[in-house]
Amino acid sequence: MSLNLKLPHDESAFMEWSDRDDACVTFDGARSEVLIESRTGRRPAIEVLADNAIKLKISANSLLRRIRIHRYSNQPSNFSTRLILEVEGGAKLEIDEEIRQNSTSNNQATHETGIILGEGAQLTWVQSGFFSSTTESSQKHHVQLDKQAQFSMGYFGMGGKKNDFSSRIDLQGSGAIAKVHALQLGRGREKHIQSWESFHRVPEASSEFQIAALAEEISLCEMNGLLKVEVGAEKSSAIMKMKGLFRSTRAQIEGRPQLEILNDNVQVAHGCAMSPIDPEQLFYLRSRGLSVAEAEDLIVRGFISDFLHYRDDEQKDRLLKTIFGGVA
Repeated sequence: MSLNLKLPHDESAFMEWSDRDDACVTFDGARSEVLIESRTGRRPAIEVLADNAIKLKISANSLLRRIRIHRYSNQPSNFSTRLILEVEGGAKLEIDEEIRQNSTSNNQATHETGIILGEGAQLTWVQSGFFSSTTESSQKHHVQLDKQAQFSMGYFGMGGKKNDFSSRIDLQGSGAIAKVHALQLGRGREKHIQSWESFHRVPEASSEFQIAALAEEISLCEMNGLLKVEVGAEKSSAIMKMKGLFRSTRAQIEGRPQLEILNDNVQVAHGCAMSPIDPEQLFYLRSRGLSVAEAEDLIVRGFISDFLHYRDDEQKDRLLKTIFGGVA
């Protein structure tokens, strides 16, 4: 599908806005254009590349502080998007991204994102993915960090016949920092896979991954991770922790954190813990008059909330309402 840019003049929002958003970028599976909207007149520099990727460029003196991205389709056809974001050195930006595939037909969703952070750039990326039960989704991230750049990401995914998320973070500049908090929720017969890779190539860079999965009914959740420290990356620090919560005895969660350390002068750690709902917590809540379902919901809500980092109150409220059927 060829893509064109559409810059509406009436400033009317196609999707839901936040009062804090400066601009909104919408990929709609029913349209052949990418919709770029702005309330303030501030828009990123935009380019359509030869492979139909959309490139957004944020300059160091840009007045843009927060951009909302929607990738949405309710069509029976497959849906794919490619987005490249380049944040120049010294710029600071927040991204609030939501991906939805609502079609009831068997289809595939493929979304690729490339992120380039210049020296000293700061980016906070919050991404939520929601997929219909017939969709097989693939989401791929590749992040490159220059010297002293900072990247923070909060990821959440639910729904879909199969949901596969993968991210590769290249720490290419000394003092670069990457922090990730991620959670996938499996229900029914869904299969969820999340894979995270961090490559330390230079001295004194750091990465931190807090990865989680919540599995209900007979769903399967897989968590894969790799921390690689190259020979010349002395004084690096890296940590990867995985945590899983079962709400059913038939649900499955697999965690595979891996280390590949080629330098002795580093601080690297990893861990993995899986557990069912704590019976003592359940007993305590039931003794206060809650039903089993109410008590489990409260425990699950607490587990989910622990991994909703980098989201403001509005984003958390919107997400919890989606998960728990309109009750935040």
